[in-house]
Amino acid sequence: MTTHTPPAAPASAGDLNPTVSAAGWRWGVLYGPAVYGVSAAAAALPDAAWHLHTRGPGVAWLLTAYAASVGVGAVTAGRLVDLRGSRPVLLTAAASLTVGALVCAVAPTLPAVVIGRVLLAVGSGALMATALAGVAQLAGRRQKALAAFGACLAGFSATAPLAGAVAAHGSWRAAMVLPVLSLAAVPLCWSLTARSRRRDPVDWLGAGLLAAVAAGLLLTVQTAAQQAAWAR
Repeated sequence: MTTHTPPAAPASAGDLNPTVSAAGWRWGVLYGPAVYGVSAAAAALPDAAWHLHTRGPGVAWLLTAYAASVGVGAVTAGRLVDLRGSRPVLLTAAASLTVGALVCAVAPTLPAVVIGRVLLAVGSGALMATALAGVAQLAGRRQKALAAFGACLAGFSATAPLAGAVAAHGSWRAAMVLPVLSLAAVPLCWSLTARSRRRDPVDWLGAGLLAAVAAGLLLTVQTAAQQAAWAR
């Protein structure tokens, strides 16, 4: 007797795409290394100060510049994701992150390293905004995506001091560019991004004013800290 095997059901669109949880992990790996920009880099400040021939208050700019620029990059990129889509922002952020890391790797002076850190931070901030937007746009069981995303960020935050110490043991420059690890997640997140057909104008003036205000506030705080340290 001949038996007939029923045909297999066609794969649904959801089976061909990464699960919601897996997408959360991908976005988390893209976002996570950004936290290394301050927590991990702090472990390398003594060696950086010695190699760059500067004092403690001056070398703190390596952290201050990153902290300010990552916020500006995130705010600006968040708006760009809305207007242009996540894929162009992902590419631009990866380019900024790469150039910033290269500058930090070869810069001979403190101002040059600070410039590299600014580029690095702008790229990291843009990747953070892209990852947050990607998680927010996930359909279906968003709770699982947020759980995976949060667990990934917790892991990066917990390992930041250790990662900085290990990297600084090899080179202080390696500790300064740890956020570049986000580039490893760019291919993983590529299929989760898209372009937008909106062509609304970008408020570059507002972004510039935001950067100027942030830089001015941090310059005031940093200058006050330097004067207090010299007065001791």
